Amino acid sequence: MKIGQLCIFRLSSAAEFPYGSNEAGSRYQGQRGPTPSRAYKNFHRVDTWR
Repeated sequence: MKIGQLCIFRLSSAAEFPYGSNEAGSRYQGQRGPTPSRAYKNFHRVDTWR
């Protein structure tokens, strides 16, 4: 059972918005060493019942 896929591409020029840039919306700027996941920042609380 396949549950994920990883694709790697070689760039022909420098990235427009490199990893860690403000423009890329990085949440990990200035980290030193291992950093816990900040994936929870991708979720928004929505009331679904009333």
